[in-house]
Amino acid sequence: MLLLVIIAFLSSPDSAEFQSGAEGNANPCSIPLTYRFGQIDPRFEIEKGELATIMSKVENIWSSPLNTDILHYDPDGDITINFVYSDVQKLTKNERIYSERIDNQREQLKTAKENFQNLKESFDRKLESYNKTLSQYREAVETYNEAVKGWEDRGELSNKEKTRLENVRSRIDDLERKKNQQYREVEALRKRVNYKGNRLNTLAAQENKLIENYNERFSGHKKFNQGHYIRRGNQEKINVYQFNDFEDLKVVLVHEFGHALGLKHGNDAQSMMYYLMNPQNQKEPKLSKEDIRAIKHRCF
Repeated sequence: MLLLVIIAFLSSPDSAEFQSGAEGNANPCSIPLTYRFGQIDPRFEIEKGELATIMSKVENIWSSPLNTDILHYDPDGDITINFVYSDVQKLTKNERIYSERIDNQREQLKTAKENFQNLKESFDRKLESYNKTLSQYREAVETYNEAVKGWEDRGELSNKEKTRLENVRSRIDDLERKKNQQYREVEALRKRVNYKGNRLNTLAAQENKLIENYNERFSGHKKFNQGHYIRRGNQEKINVYQFNDFEDLKVVLVHEFGHALGLKHGNDAQSMMYYLMNPQNQKEPKLSKEDIRAIKHRCF
């Protein structure tokens, strides 16, 4: 059984020294932080409308536990969100393409296995039926030969014996035709089973090769910054460098806006503010108890 080694691309701790994005705003819950969209490298393949939808969810994740609006879009907002394309995103894009190739190969292999199994079961049923007919044919031939031998020993047969012998001969002919037809069907199925089996082996070998190449190309690139909150003087920005998909991006933005709200890294691996990405629930991200305590402490 093939096991795909999943290479997790984790975010490392922010490389720059953390500086509170809420500096000068003692209570971010009383005056929402505003953000705007800056430069978006087209190679990220994300439209501003899609980013706006993601950010509305990011806003809700931070605002819901406090029941107040603490993030808000403004075309002239204080925090600029930029998407900076680099080798890490190129690597991620290539990794995603390769992962999709492996997934497609796996689907082909799964379908091929199902087809092979169905065909093999059909072959087994046909072979069983053929062997049953072959056994009946051999029994009929044996019965006929014994009857003929008895007639040769006595020199004659009664009318009843002649009728019986003719019936056995007729049954032999019927069974022979049936046997030959079933043999042709079994032989045809055998060739198809062998072809499907060889095809299955080829697909499995191709999947093995893809996984081997995947691990060689991507297993050495496990950690890098996916995003970075930066404050220099009165200028604030969040640079996004890498994400696998929009769900991944949402978690990156939740984390970086946590820094913008004045939060540091947490200790709970399930927290949005944990320094590594991935342990969190990416499909339905939410603040952990540690995150909520931190933002409440910041606000109140």
